[in-house]
Amino acid sequence: MNYRYNKPVLNLWCTNCGCKIATTKWEEIDLDNTEYSIIDKAIKTPSIDQLKFISKMLGINFITFKQKLQKDTTIYKGNAVDIKRTITLLEDRGLEYEITPEYKYR
Repeated sequence: MNYRYNKPVLNLWCTNCGCKIATTKWEEIDLDNTEYSIIDKAIKTPSIDQLKFISKMLGINFITFKQKLQKDTTIYKGNAVDIKRTITLLEDRGLEYEITPEYKYR
């Protein structure tokens, strides 16, 4: 059998007879609808580049993000899949963060 996994669809086919099967395969992270928060850990005095990057990543205005950061340490909220995508971007820039509640999909 050969297979191709294009989340969440799993396609299987026999190379001898051509029989095909399709099903779904969900991972735990896909089913986790918990709202997680990414908390600013070390961006108390962010550089202009950090502010631009994070505000663009979050899709909000640069000035709005700077004001939000001065009032609140939560920079992003989302489900498990959204958080995983966001922390990858933060880590690529070397930015420190915390996630609450505990996030187990590293």
